[in-house]
Amino acid sequence: MNRNTVTLMLGCVSAIAGVAFMLMAHDEDAHTVQTGNTPMSAFCEAMLAKENGNLIKAERLWRESVQRSPTTEAGSALCLGGLLRDEGRFVEAEKFLKLALDIDTKLFGQDSVEVTTPTCELAALYEQEGKFQLAQSLLTQVIHTCAKNSKRKDAALQSAYAMSSLARIYEVQGHSELITPALKKSKMEYKRLLQATNPSPRDFKLSLARASKSPN
Repeated sequence: MNRNTVTLMLGCVSAIAGVAFMLMAHDEDAHTVQTGNTPMSAFCEAMLAKENGNLIKAERLWRESVQRSPTTEAGSALCLGGLLRDEGRFVEAEKFLKLALDIDTKLFGQDSVEVTTPTCELAALYEQEGKFQLAQSLLTQVIHTCAKNSKRKDAALQSAYAMSSLARIYEVQGHSELITPALKKSKMEYKRLLQATNPSPRDFKLSLARASKSPN
């Protein structure tokens, strides 16, 4: 499973978390949290479109979600930012990735594991742009945040990703002396954790298809 698919999955987690948080904040009944609600089903439809290679449709749906639905705004901004980054539209990608980071920071706090996903995606953008100092700073921040939340399994996954990315940046810059043994092992650790914690791409796409077709 590549990082793009992981980004989509984490975007889905972010959107679901946003839905749950908004409902709790407004003291609504828990049973209303379901993918059949319009914002969530549209969000999943966009993810499925992306997975199937329909980037134009995915972009349109995510833009609409960001503008119209506070409950899925962070997840949509995250996925849209990743899509724009992959297409080389860096200025706009930065705008949406920063939006996702800002929303998650306000919802969960700056030391929460939830903020590490948009932080990693923003770091990946800066790495692609050659802004290595900015990328290194963000990745180091992710590693420290994950260390504070070491009991969470998703923290281990994000930490391994951040460490492997940091090692790659050091290598690109010719600073191999900064690559510690832990950083060297992080790439394999990330792959191991990814395989252990995430469904197959096929199962992920099937889940998206079901969610996007849920009755509103």
